[in-house]
Amino acid sequence: MKRFTLLLPIAALVLVGACADTPSAPQSFDRPQLDESPPPPPRLDGATGFVNFVPDGFSGDAVGAAVPEDCEVPILAFPVEGTYFQNKPATHAYAHISPVGGSGNGIIKETQTKDDASGKLEFEGAVIRLIEWRPARPGGELLNEAKRSGGGAFGELDAEITACGSTNSVTGTFFYRWGPSID
Repeated sequence: MKRFTLLLPIAALVLVGACADTPSAPQSFDRPQLDESPPPPPRLDGATGFVNFVPDGFSGDAVGAAVPEDCEVPILAFPVEGTYFQNKPATHAYAHISPVGGSGNGIIKETQTKDDASGKLEFEGAVIRLIEWRPARPGGELLNEAKRSGGGAFGELDAEITACGSTNSVTGTFFYRWGPSID
């Protein structure tokens, strides 16, 4: 009993210390202040454009024609729609595109160090894999800070078109408009 009487005050102190309203965890580190600058501008929906691919070595005038049964890749020309975005310090811009009357998604992207295209579009029975974007203006078309709220871009677009099991490299043109300049 003597041992119990001795342990009782120690247990009571431990219980009081555990239930106290003081934090027992170590002090947390100071968190840095959040950036209070305004958020980046929103992406612009309703952008429109046009893509025109001419397979290497192709001659003819079958604009927008379906893939023929003999597996020759036609000229593919089609409208696109999508969104445009440029970040606030103008270091990154992109256009997301989808073919009107087709399916799939593509991205035309520009940074301060690289221009790029990626994605897969399907139109009139052909699968188009986007490979490279070369803007007409050195330094970029999408990344022009003056065009953030509205403008246009033009350049060359390299792709591979697969139709009927045959794949061909193509170079085409790409034109894209966004913002209030769209009629």
